[in-house]
Amino acid sequence: MSNRFESFTTGFMRLSPARKMAIAGLLLAVSILIAYSNSFNTGFHFDDSHQIVKNQHIRHLGNIPEFFTDASTASYEPGRRLYRPVTLAGFAVSYAFSGYSPAGYHIFNISLHLINSFLVLLLVQAILKDAGYKEAFIVSLAASLVFALHPVQTAAVTYISGSAALLATFFYLSAFLCFVRFRGAGQTPGVRKYLFAALAPLFYLLGLLSKEIAATLPAAMLAYDLLFVIPKSGGIRRARMAWAIYLPFAAVLLAFVSVKNALQGFLVDNQLSYTSGEYLLSEMKVLIMYMRLLLLPVNQNSDYFLQPARHIDIKVAASVLVAALIVYLLYRTRKKFPALTFFGAWFFIALLPESSVFPIDDIAFEHRLYLPSVGFIAAMVLMLYTLTKARAAKAGAAIAVLAAFGILTFGRNSVWATDATLWSDAASKSGSVRAYANLGHALLIEGRYSTALAALNTALKIDPDYTQVYAVHNNIGLCLLELGMNDEAVEEFNRSAQAYPEAVEPVGNIGLAYLRMGRYGDAAGMFKKAVAMNPGYGLFHLRLAQAYDNMQNYDGALEEARTALSLAGDEEQRREAGELVSRLDTMGR
Repeated sequence: MSNRFESFTTGFMRLSPARKMAIAGLLLAVSILIAYSNSFNTGFHFDDSHQIVKNQHIRHLGNIPEFFTDASTASYEPGRRLYRPVTLAGFAVSYAFSGYSPAGYHIFNISLHLINSFLVLLLVQAILKDAGYKEAFIVSLAASLVFALHPVQTAAVTYISGSAALLATFFYLSAFLCFVRFRGAGQTPGVRKYLFAALAPLFYLLGLLSKEIAATLPAAMLAYDLLFVIPKSGGIRRARMAWAIYLPFAAVLLAFVSVKNALQGFLVDNQLSYTSGEYLLSEMKVLIMYMRLLLLPVNQNSDYFLQPARHIDIKVAASVLVAALIVYLLYRTRKKFPALTFFGAWFFIALLPESSVFPIDDIAFEHRLYLPSVGFIAAMVLMLYTLTKARAAKAGAAIAVLAAFGILTFGRNSVWATDATLWSDAASKSGSVRAYANLGHALLIEGRYSTALAALNTALKIDPDYTQVYAVHNNIGLCLLELGMNDEAVEEFNRSAQAYPEAVEPVGNIGLAYLRMGRYGDAAGMFKKAVAMNPGYGLFHLRLAQAYDNMQNYDGALEEARTALSLAGDEEQRREAGELVSRLDTMGR
């Protein structure tokens, strides 16, 4: 058996580089399509609601130039600003092809993941060749397959808004590979070498415009220079002009930070309940959890909802010691195993934007591992390949790991199927207030009002002062409204509006309750208030049209119905608004 395997391996390695790459690409494509075959109809989750489903800005491709000059176009909520214009353009393109069908967005994400997996193959192979490995292609193929099938990637690939991480990683990898082709000794002769030098900063800019995680690219480039280029050129003292290579990247980063700060209005969210120092301590604990997830991807959770570390405790100290030991070992082995040191450095460098001193809403999220996992996975594959001597054993281990990861990925995708399945899983694992609040909302959408009420009330019991308590009260009100308890529903909507006066939903929902109660004038008053708060929210234009219709104000009803049709947030709203416009138009004739 081993002799046959040796013959097969030898024959494969004798193929031309182009044929080997073609086979590798086909293998990656087939593996990813099988593992993600059950994800094409997975629904919208988390930020998908305000960035895609309700965001009127992405519904016209002509709005794309505006994404680069107006940070408010990233959401339907006027006060929610985010500057990621390339990601937003991706949403607009997906909407143009598939509207509110999730399939088009998933095709976009899975295609990006396939391309990124192939780029990982190219990157790992380039690093291993620089380090002098003879079997660089086999190791890089194994690393790219593990990256492609690792179940932790579902948090970026299956989550539609995860395309921000996918796009940033695509441009990050592309820029780095261009840098290697330019900087690597003797790899790219002539004019092409300088073409790669010009493309690298451009890809870096596009990565930053996709997601801020791309900012660390110059640090990864520096690690490459220190480990592979400078030692071959006689050391740092002789690399006098090396710093000039980084000037275009520094200029790009400075320009991006300046524009982002001007358009978005902030660089760090100052409304969080923890400081930069507390966030750093928290991330040290999360680091160990991230490494565990990459090594043993079980018990995944879409809502870890971790509490910030307020001081240095035993867990923080242990995590710091482990991280320091790893960094020390990587440094000590830099000359003997430069590739291993580089991949380890990549992991820590790529984590910095979201796991350092820049506080983010959540302490931990799995999609933050997408770019860092490139280095971690490559390091682990290289270590296992080096330690395992027999080729048959290497192949058997690789097949077992890839099969297990593919099965786990397929299973994890089923959890992402709907909001109800996702938050039911999270509630059972974390028991957090957010998990139960979002589970209640998901059950409400599915029409399971009594079960939704139970989940929402559980959320209030866990934390009555939850930061999103207004949404909990609003959803309780909607459940009560559907159960025919109109007066009680109005009370809940009022509680929601008191908790968050800027929220438009409870104001409009009070109008909906009045509409159900036949108080059309009062309903119209509330809908007009809601429309004034957020003119782009099509649902309340539709409800105002219905109130006017019942008041026999047909001109006003027609105007609002037409506005609702142009802003429709989903197919149901589009159908309702279209039918109303058609009927009122007929009456006008």
